[in-house]
Amino acid sequence: MTGSDTASALQQWLESPRGQFFHARQLRLLERMLAAWPRRGRSLLQIGCGIGQFLDVFWQAGFDVTGVEHSPALLAASRARLGSRVDLHLAAFDHLPFADREFEYVVLTGCPPTQEHLAEAMRVASRGALIAFCNRWSLAGAVSLVRRRAMYFPPSAHTSCFWPVLRRLRALARERAAMKAGNAVTTHPWAITQRSMLLGPPQSWVERKPWSLLNDWPCLLPVGAWHVIRLDLAPAAGMTPLVQLAKDKLAPLRTSSCASFSGKPSCLTRTPSCF
Repeated sequence: MTGSDTASALQQWLESPRGQFFHARQLRLLERMLAAWPRRGRSLLQIGCGIGQFLDVFWQAGFDVTGVEHSPALLAASRARLGSRVDLHLAAFDHLPFADREFEYVVLTGCPPTQEHLAEAMRVASRGALIAFCNRWSLAGAVSLVRRRAMYFPPSAHTSCFWPVLRRLRALARERAAMKAGNAVTTHPWAITQRSMLLGPPQSWVERKPWSLLNDWPCLLPVGAWHVIRLDLAPAAGMTPLVQLAKDKLAPLRTSSCASFSGKPSCLTRTPSCF
């Protein structure tokens, strides 16, 4: 299948009722996993941007988005969809034309998470990474293998599963830790969070109960058709403006209460010097 045929087939799938159901759950889980990261003004690279079906979500979330695709036809489809809102590049996934730690966040999707692809993603990321893939260890993956139909699930060469990806990530973490230890650089252990969605077979991907109860909720077990792994590479966690505002409001109260124990006037005693 040529690149233009792939782009056309993917677009037709996204426009079908089952494809719309699947894509909506893909976006829901991606947005949930991105919620821990600060976004406004942060740089994000998507490796394997396809026809741009996820790029717009990242851009609307506030990231400064760059996309990479190895197929000229798919890249042209992304450019037609996004226009000038996203910086797009044609490149091989295992030889990215970017410097080390050039992006704060990296999303790897649209290509199998092989050791080479993961290594490149970790090389250019400085604060975090998302690895998203169709999970062959799911009911949808099992049905596609038995029936040998790829109308609702990619071929096995383009899917993966959680445990092999986790082993590859741990191997990369050990390599990075050893490299930094040799350079006397303090390392932060990678924090890994994973969720999956779409637990039912493709026949259950419909907008009605009870199937919606099975497919609409993120699962801690790696058994859903769509799986996302988040790696936090930096020690500082993301913080929403509401949480930061609450901390700023509570800071004076903590200071005044500590002062009262040291014999100094506190605002809680309503002394004239405080009001």
